[in-house]
Order: sequence, then C-alpha cells, then structure tokens
Amino acid sequence: MTPAANHRPTTPHALLRHLSALLTKAGQRGEPLVSSVNAQLRLRYGVDNPIQIAVDAIKPVIKYYKSKITRRFVPLALYPRNAEAMAMRWVIEQANGKSYIGGRPDIVRALVDEFDSIIQGTSTLYIKRFNTHRNPN
Repeated sequence: MTPAANHRPTTPHALLRHLSALLTKAGQRGEPLVSSVNAQLRLRYGVDNPIQIAVDAIKPVIKYYKSKITRRFVPLALYPRNAEAMAMRWVIEQANGKSYIGGRPDIVRALVDEFDSIIQGTSTLYIKRFNTHRNPN
C-alpha cells in the first residue's frame, strides 16, 4: 500500500486555514476573506462545509512526472494534503483571472462564483483535473 493511501485526510478547519494561507501569499487578506466566502456558500447550499465539497470534487489523485532513468512519464499518487493544495491553487488562479463591472477584480465574488460553478459541475477545473490524470506518454 502506498504512503498516500495511509495518510489521514485533513479536517475542514485545516482546509480553511490552508486556503487562507494561500490567499495571503497571493497578496489578498486571508482569514476574513475565507470566512466571508464560506458564509456565503453555506447560506446558498445549506451544508456545513461547501468549500470542502468543492475541493474534494476537483482535487487530483495522481500526477505524472518524467523519470530520469526511463525518460517516460510515471504516475505518482498524491498525498491528500498535496492534492487539496493543488486544487486550491487552481481555484485561486481561476478566481484571480475574473473581473467584474468596470474591470475591477472582486476576489470574494470571484471565489464564491468559482466554488459555486464547481459544486454545480460547470467549472473548467474539471477539465484541468482530467488533463492532470491523463498519461502524457
């Protein structure tokens, strides 16, 4: 059994702390922004942790890296925390590309819209996850 299969999944609070840390690194204010996004999504869907549901829906299970020995792409199972981090980086990257009325960015609205589209199943991040799982050989 691989070490990734034995690793415990993260708790919802740890996921929100990690998301706020990623947003802080991206130049946004972290914790109040995440709590606002989480509150809006909770009201919209009526579930305890909609961010966890969205991240679980798009997080990759494996990724491919190029082996130095065989010169071919080899699959690598991702730890749950690394997979969640990759999914959250994808969401932040997608949300940073959105602009609204007057061309002004609104990161809270962009994150809510992106998590909303993930939960509804219409996000382009599903294609990104599919391409990550696809063997490039």
